[in-house]
Amino acid sequence: MHNLGIQVRERTEAYTLATWAGAIVALAGYAVLIPRLFELGAALATVASFAVREWAVYALSQRLWPVRYRWGPVIRLLLVATAVCVVGLLLPHLSVWMALSARAPLVAGYLFALWRIGVLSDDDRLAIKRFVRSRALAFVAIKQRYRGVS
Repeated sequence: MHNLGIQVRERTEAYTLATWAGAIVALAGYAVLIPRLFELGAALATVASFAVREWAVYALSQRLWPVRYRWGPVIRLLLVATAVCVVGLLLPHLSVWMALSARAPLVAGYLFALWRIGVLSDDDRLAIKRFVRSRALAFVAIKQRYRGVS
């Protein structure tokens, strides 16, 4: 939601400017990168185009209606996600079940890291705890019902 200023001020022409900036980057990137890198060049040019468009929307929106975002948790989340993805890519190619069992600890580690590095607020943690507890209680109730325990 980095477009809040554009929406609040009803200055939607800023989207057009941002989209044109992204389109120019895409066309230049396609012209330069596709002949050299083929599909990878197209993907990189597209990512660059989206990044430029997002940056332009953010910059224009901040001029119209400044919002102070908390970037620390976002950066920590990005670093953890990148690390987990890199480790996952470095693992060898295995059969489906072996790959799932090899990558399950990565998912668990990712969730543990999110819990510990300050990405989630105290309210978020409390909501997650309540959600898990209510599902666990519902599971126990269903299990007892099928065993004939009232």
